[in-house]
Amino acid sequence: MKTLPSPLSRLLLPAILLAGVADASPWVPESEALADVSEQRECTLDTALVLRCKGVRRTVLLKDEAKQDAGNVILRSDSRLTQTLKKAWVETPGGETIPVPESQIAQPGKASFEGKRRLSLAFPSLETGSRTVLETETVLVPAPHVAQFHYTLHYPATMNRIRSSVFHLRSAVPVMVKSRDADGIVDIERSADGRELTIRLRQPYFRYPALMEAATPWRATPRIEIATEDDPARTFAALASIWQERIDAGLPARARAEAERLAALPAGERLAGALRYLRNNYRYLGDWRLAEHGYAPEPLAQIEGQGYGDCKDLSAMLTGILRRAGLNADPVLVQMGSDNRPSLFIGAGSFNHAIVRVEEPGGVRWVDATSRRFSPDVPHWGIQNRFALALTADGARPATIPMVKPEQAHSRAVYDFYPEGRLWRVSAQLWMAAPQVEQLGELEEKMGRLQADKQLVDTQFVDLDVVSFVVKRDKVPVVNRGAYPVSFTGTLDPQAGFVGNDRYFNASMQSALVRGLKRVRRQGPAGDGYLGVPATQTSVLRWHGLRPRQPLLRCSADSPWLSFQASPLELAGGSALKIIVTRKTDWVPASGYQSAQMGRWLDQVDRCMDGLRVLFGRAPS
Repeated sequence: MKTLPSPLSRLLLPAILLAGVADASPWVPESEALADVSEQRECTLDTALVLRCKGVRRTVLLKDEAKQDAGNVILRSDSRLTQTLKKAWVETPGGETIPVPESQIAQPGKASFEGKRRLSLAFPSLETGSRTVLETETVLVPAPHVAQFHYTLHYPATMNRIRSSVFHLRSAVPVMVKSRDADGIVDIERSADGRELTIRLRQPYFRYPALMEAATPWRATPRIEIATEDDPARTFAALASIWQERIDAGLPARARAEAERLAALPAGERLAGALRYLRNNYRYLGDWRLAEHGYAPEPLAQIEGQGYGDCKDLSAMLTGILRRAGLNADPVLVQMGSDNRPSLFIGAGSFNHAIVRVEEPGGVRWVDATSRRFSPDVPHWGIQNRFALALTADGARPATIPMVKPEQAHSRAVYDFYPEGRLWRVSAQLWMAAPQVEQLGELEEKMGRLQADKQLVDTQFVDLDVVSFVVKRDKVPVVNRGAYPVSFTGTLDPQAGFVGNDRYFNASMQSALVRGLKRVRRQGPAGDGYLGVPATQTSVLRWHGLRPRQPLLRCSADSPWLSFQASPLELAGGSALKIIVTRKTDWVPASGYQSAQMGRWLDQVDRCMDGLRVLFGRAPS
């Protein structure tokens, strides 16, 4: 779960911006590369759209740190992809060739439940300067019911330098090619008839963002896609038909009875009822199985009998129940994740999740049948603002899932602080927006309620240690409409929070937001940067029995991406401040980080942050 937002902690800052770096460059220096990689693939594509490749990958270890990753190889196979190891050896700096012994090769056994297999090997006798060599054969068969060959080449951000890379394809049918973020990096040669294609690196490639963490929120790595079809309606016509056949075959008796019960309810209550039924009767397996039916679901009777299913299965069951209950509903394919750009070709590699589009009296809902909670007005953060493909009775139809507006994800909080010796006693009331409620529920399922409450409280404060706390809240609801109330009381230790007899309180988020954005401006962005989904947080801070030595801040800062407002409020016998922080969009373009608008916003926020470090004295009696 992502950190729960708070105006006093990290409301608007992705973790990437918190990394400390010294070099004024968006990239790690090439001298820091751990290994040099050279790869060549010779491939053929036949009329059945089966791809066969022979590949050779050579890796030279430049630093000792490369031994861990470069010394171990895993070849993964599944129902569509078969990777076979032909040969593997090590060439030492002294010129000796050492084959990988059979004892160090773990051959794949029986396929797992998801149809996946893996072969792993360990290269022996590695030292800096060693070269590992891997020869493989790969076979990729088409996705069932998808009338298209679709293949992606990309050069991810790693600490290895790609010395050379050549992909050569001879095809029995014409292929098309598109690229993104690849200008000046790769050369693409395609024959006039589209049956021969060569893609090669123009020069050695090494890009690893200096401000890089596991979330990978930069969009900048080269991507090339190859396909035989560019019309989603034709590509997915057969698949859409199979989905409809499976859904229209009829609901199992228990699900049919539930749908008929729901049909008697007001239209606005049917979706919530269907989701409760789904959660009470079917387990989410979460494997995106492709072995038997490709991107189609299991028959509804089979889902009913086994009591579980993956996203396709549960989406099909939910669609069938909702249609029987009198609502318009269609299954939808979508690519889930922070990067919301569509594939260059819409094909079998374009989607990793299935959801349901539902028409209710209040509007269109985008429902994740696998989620434990549902917010009618706010789609899950991982599916907002992106292309989707609806599988309707009329075929496959492109769709767009909207991005929420900041006011749709509006969290509010009131904090009351009371001096108690050298500590603070705090009483707080939160009204959490739908996305935060969903995250809290996910955290509770993983860690338990006590640990979820502890993280919720810990993330509310900067420069204050939580000594003790008591949280009061209801169970996280299945149907989540936001404004979820949470109250807590506790004791906080300000650590170095005193100047003489006066109390110091840091209500700023300088360390979390402004410093991070300044680093990106100084270094230069590695690409478009992910902020998170739009949201607004309004917080009122009230200090009882205290007066600031200087008037409380009134200021504002606005930009196309973020806004900040702070204004003092009247409070008898104390002081109060209202802070409103808004994230307006999900991504900041690379050009935006170093724009004059961003510079002005940072300057304005700098001044605001200075005013949020407050020194309090006792209020007059």
